[in-house]
Amino acid sequence: MLDQLDLVLRWFLDDVRGKFPDSPALFADESGGHLHQGTVRNRLRYLMELEGRPAADRFSPHALRRACATHNYERGVDLVAIQQLLGHWTVSSTMRYVRPSATFIEDAYRRAVTTTLGELSGEEPHAVNIKWKLRMAAAQREVWTGAQLRRLLAERAGLELSSASVSALFTKEPSQVKMSTLAALCTALECTPNDLIEVDTTPVERPAAPPRPAADLPRVASARGRSMPPI
Repeated sequence: MLDQLDLVLRWFLDDVRGKFPDSPALFADESGGHLHQGTVRNRLRYLMELEGRPAADRFSPHALRRACATHNYERGVDLVAIQQLLGHWTVSSTMRYVRPSATFIEDAYRRAVTTTLGELSGEEPHAVNIKWKLRMAAAQREVWTGAQLRRLLAERAGLELSSASVSALFTKEPSQVKMSTLAALCTALECTPNDLIEVDTTPVERPAAPPRPAADLPRVASARGRSMPPI
């Protein structure tokens, strides 16, 4: 399933669902009925207050839907697929949910310009394979959790990131990383960008263009009126 969602559902069914009354509802409340959206919103607010999260870093369940739409769009998922995933009636509703970051827009523009210039100049395209090695670099420095990394970012680099942002950097391969964030990670872990990113560039052979058919040349007539093959 998407992003190993089956593992999360298996954990929920094995360890959590059995603590609530038996009913057809997957996410049930204390009485076995369907969990109300207001209950989810209030519980999320309570947990963030309990954590002591700053007001600027707090979010709602609706913000999670917007983040889901935006992240999937930036990862290359088609808008129609995101529409079905979120249960929207029209794609126009989904488009209002998608809010690409400034870095995503800049990267898309650079890719388009680079591709166009490469085609005009006749340069061979290259396939780029990028591997995100933050977890390995952190483990080599005995940083095992996102909470530890978040504390190092604040203490050594002066960068305050939300727990969700650090967790995403720590557990997933990001579609893009700001230069300021990359520099802060290097400062916090006392490493270089090469310790965090591995780039493999492999030339891709462009398929040979089919030979153009030779243009038909006019046949030359001889003195006797018979046509001669072209010389």
